[in-house]
Amino acid sequence: MALAARSARLLAACCGAVALSQLPAFADHYRQNLAGQIVQARYSLEEVSRRAEQEGMTLPAYLEAALADSGAYSAASVRDSQRTLHRLDRLERSQRALEAATPFTQPLAMLEQLDRITLQATARYFEPNLPLGLAGAIYAVSGALLALFLSILPQRLTKRSAIRKTAAPDTR
Repeated sequence: MALAARSARLLAACCGAVALSQLPAFADHYRQNLAGQIVQARYSLEEVSRRAEQEGMTLPAYLEAALADSGAYSAASVRDSQRTLHRLDRLERSQRALEAATPFTQPLAMLEQLDRITLQATARYFEPNLPLGLAGAIYAVSGALLALFLSILPQRLTKRSAIRKTAAPDTR
């Protein structure tokens, strides 16, 4: 029985190590996808930005004025541009946070600034790799320790519960 429990703990530790060791590589792929989405958003706003510049206005001010002066069809187009502009702002904030992070804190920065669309695109095309860097090794050790702790926790909790029941005095 003890051998089976140790084997299960070792397997859990290995799975945790493998899973968390991929976080630095995944964060790097996420950062690259984020950059691509920023380029696409800027491209989508390029013509509108040019018109705003010609009018001597900021892009948000130009879009507000265009929304006030437009018909239903044009208003939908302006609202699309506004959504793209807001998304671009969020993506650029995320990119700045990732660029400011160290290789060790980059996965945490990614999780703080997570963008669902970028996350889905990254997950769809991410291929796990061998974590040869120091950050991958540290995340692997962290994953192993976390999984080991989680595999031991239920056993410890049931043991404590059993000890409390036997140690409690009978109050009859």
